Amino acid sequence: MAKIICRSLFLTGLAFFFLLCPARASGEDSYSAYLKGITAAGEGDLSLAESYLEDASRLDPRSSNIWNALAKIYLQENKFQEAVTAYNRAKSLNPGNKEVYYGLGLAYLRLKKNTLARLQYETLIKNSPDEKEAYLLLADLYTSAGLTDAALNTYRQILKFLPDNPIILYNYAVLLAQQKDYRSAQSYLIKATGLMPNFIPARALLAKIYWETGNRAAAKENYRQILEMAPLDQGTLFNLARICLEENKWTEAGAHLEKIANPKNDELLRLLGFVYRQNKEPEKALLVFQQALDLRDDPRTRFYLALTLDDLKRDTEATEQLYKAISQDPENDEALNYLGYTLVERGEKLGEAEQLIKEAVRLEPENGAYLDSLGWLYFKKGNFSFARYYLLKAIRLEPDPEIYQHLAELYQRLGDTKKAEYYREKSNPSPTAP
Repeated sequence: MAKIICRSLFLTGLAFFFLLCPARASGEDSYSAYLKGITAAGEGDLSLAESYLEDASRLDPRSSNIWNALAKIYLQENKFQEAVTAYNRAKSLNPGNKEVYYGLGLAYLRLKKNTLARLQYETLIKNSPDEKEAYLLLADLYTSAGLTDAALNTYRQILKFLPDNPIILYNYAVLLAQQKDYRSAQSYLIKATGLMPNFIPARALLAKIYWETGNRAAAKENYRQILEMAPLDQGTLFNLARICLEENKWTEAGAHLEKIANPKNDELLRLLGFVYRQNKEPEKALLVFQQALDLRDDPRTRFYLALTLDDLKRDTEATEQLYKAISQDPENDEALNYLGYTLVERGEKLGEAEQLIKEAVRLEPENGAYLDSLGWLYFKKGNFSFARYYLLKAIRLEPDPEIYQHLAELYQRLGDTKKAEYYREKSNPSPTAP
């Protein structure tokens, strides 16, 4: 009996031995497959690495390292959904592995699931508040998603450990500028350009903020500094030209625009043509406006072309272009008024002229020039009561010499010589004493 019991215990132990041996062998096989997979990946053979690591994951499905390594291979092979599955397995087995969160976030980004990507970095920061790279990734994701407040808060955290990084300072300033917090944005940009004087985007934004806040001199100085580093930077030349236009410095504006006049950019050509007109160079303006129209048939360009033709006394062509501009854009109030006023001056089609000018006034009821056109139309038609109403309203909105002249002629016709003389003098103001 004792022998039987001993034999039974021996057989039972032997059975356990054979049951345990495969598990021990499996552990060894999974580790061997894992090492072979890592080696193949290091040699650039991703397909072989995937095969070994998939074998390893089957042999030892509880290994976070194996799932993490396999997820990396999937990511390199652009198998993003497989990478997500593998990373999630790795994370479930070892939630403290920071590398897994970064990899999972990247996989979600590749799948354009940015919300899930943000969640990985948010979780990582919650678990590891000093994880700097996660803050940087989150700031970009918040910014691209338009979550400005979250982005600003994240950049404030980043600035605690990267207070002198010009790129971070610039990115933070961009968000502040979008929030119209120009004063704060300006201070960070000044610091960024101080740390990196040749940082053109930061200097350009600083110049724009100066311009927006009315400091033209500072804006021009920053734009000039940019041109010292990049003499043909188109955005800088264009912005300098715009400032010069605001200052009525037509020649200087033209000099900047001529450096960037790109035959494939109709907006630049239109602006250059406008400058040539202001400089009393209609032939140059005409050529540039025609080039702009060849690139894009824009009603604004056609309107300026019509004005230039009018400057050159090519009346018929000017009128044709005005009609075309209005047909392209029936709410082009400038073209409506200009054509209507032209017809009034010629004494032609006064009924049509009235419709055109009234439409311009409807679109811009507080425009003194348009009201003057309407008043002058009624004067030509002999309706002096209406003429006086609109001309007086026009002069209150826009004290222009031409409107004063129209009022002088109206009161002369009405027999009020005193008022006629008064408005005539207002139309020709005496030169200011030195």
